[in-house]
Amino acid sequence: MTSKEKFNFYFSKLLDDYESTGSPRSLFYLFKTLVETPYESVDLDKILYYGKKCLDSETIGNDEKYICSFFIGDVYFNKESFNNASFWYEKSLNYNRKRKESLARLMQIQCNLKNYEYAYKIGCIADIEYKSDFFVKLRDVNEIF
Repeated sequence: MTSKEKFNFYFSKLLDDYESTGSPRSLFYLFKTLVETPYESVDLDKILYYGKKCLDSETIGNDEKYICSFFIGDVYFNKESFNNASFWYEKSLNYNRKRKESLARLMQIQCNLKNYEYAYKIGCIADIEYKSDFFVKLRDVNEIF
């Protein structure tokens, strides 16, 4: 099988399992498979559909919900729809404020938009133990304000 055929095969297996059992694990991996597809035609409607189903699920944990929100943000980020991306990155922080990926993306978007004050505020909620140069440097730019 080609890699695209394998992708379609495993995607259909996950979809069948989810539709027949309602398994939250299948739902999560169905979503994750859609987001991580190596093919250019990312179906945003499907990603949003399965991502929102994951977020509405009572049996999917906060770590998985963080990942869903973050990945939806990344889809928008890659399409340069920064307002939508910011919304989803901020939403991901409701599920886990300690993970730095969403914070870094939000800061990157705000710095690109030259919203340095907002980027700085985002940097301030990052846990200092990250010790990332990006976070530390941003905290050291008080003189901008």
